[in-house]
Amino acid sequence: MIDNTYNQGFGSEKEVVIYSVTPKGKEGYEMWDGYFENLLRGCYNDKIVKGGILYGYMTLTEWQDESPWRIENVYLALNELTLFSEQNMQPKMDCMSKELREIQEKLLILLKDAVVKGYDVYIEYD
Repeated sequence: MIDNTYNQGFGSEKEVVIYSVTPKGKEGYEMWDGYFENLLRGCYNDKIVKGGILYGYMTLTEWQDESPWRIENVYLALNELTLFSEQNMQPKMDCMSKELREIQEKLLILLKDAVVKGYDVYIEYD
């Protein structure tokens, strides 16, 4: 099941869906693009490597061009999302701080489960 809680109220604005493929089907989250992009900005660090989520985002390649895009290294993506800090965001977005923390928490659970169970994880960008 895809939870769309974080896309409600954004109408025709761009959206991102991140999900794992489980024996039950797709499990994940659909969210407003602005939440996802700010979450990734908050994960920025100077040691970005290819294979996770940040490389594709920072270089404007991979998941923006291919949809759905399979995350090559789910463990790396998990580690990247643990680095989220509002201090990394420029400008700082206090108005969505609560939502970004909630989304981070949910995505960390999704990715940890995928790592443990060997599920593929995909990003769809629309």
